[in-house]
Amino acid sequence: LIIYVLDNGKDDKLDFGFDEEYELIIHDPAHEHSCNEIILRSNKIYGALRGLETLSQMITYNFIKDEYEVNVGIIKDYPRYKHRGVLLDTSRHFHPVVAVKRFILSLSFAKFNVFHWHIVDEESFPYQSNAFPKLQDGAYSKYERYSESDIFEIIHYAQDLGIRVIPEFDTPGHAGSWCKGYQELCIKAGCRDYNPNLLDPSKDFTWRLIDGLFKEAATERFNDSFFHLGSDEVIHDCYTRDKAVQQFVK
Repeated sequence: LIIYVLDNGKDDKLDFGFDEEYELIIHDPAHEHSCNEIILRSNKIYGALRGLETLSQMITYNFIKDEYEVNVGIIKDYPRYKHRGVLLDTSRHFHPVVAVKRFILSLSFAKFNVFHWHIVDEESFPYQSNAFPKLQDGAYSKYERYSESDIFEIIHYAQDLGIRVIPEFDTPGHAGSWCKGYQELCIKAGCRDYNPNLLDPSKDFTWRLIDGLFKEAATERFNDSFFHLGSDEVIHDCYTRDKAVQQFVK
């Protein structure tokens, strides 16, 4: 197996539309003019990763001959869709780091290139923020949390497999776990379910926390051009009934 990466190490940042194209050439060893080689060419290291995955899935074991076999041919491959992702929710169901890494590894088998990490939600806040450490009070327990080193371990593991990690911090609804550590974040008005816990835009502290938390996550950890804010199931009746919010919007 010979691998040629034309632009090795240059501008290999993982981001939307990164180069995954490759060409895989499998010569026929029985042909008299064959060089009896498998050649993999790509522009970037991530194309080589995708080509190796393809090759690994083409190799079969012949039980009768007691040997491995691979079909002869030429494959020129590139993604039809630049964003191919799968979401994992670690708020409603906590997964330890080893399980998250197994999940990411499985994505590489099918050549997905985005791990959409729905890391916090109404139910729990397992993510560690150095800027606002009490946010982790919203975790299910002290054993069901992701430390800063855990977060980097997951991000770097995914990057080694050519997979971007896009975090999701659901706002301004689904904020119940946020407000366990900082009760002043949530509005005070009682309102109907589903998910009545909303961030309070009338408080300066709310904006300081969002600004600090998102800057820390976006620039110091994930470093992707995409950052998901959720924004689903915001019960507007709650804001309508909250006096401080109504004063704020006037």
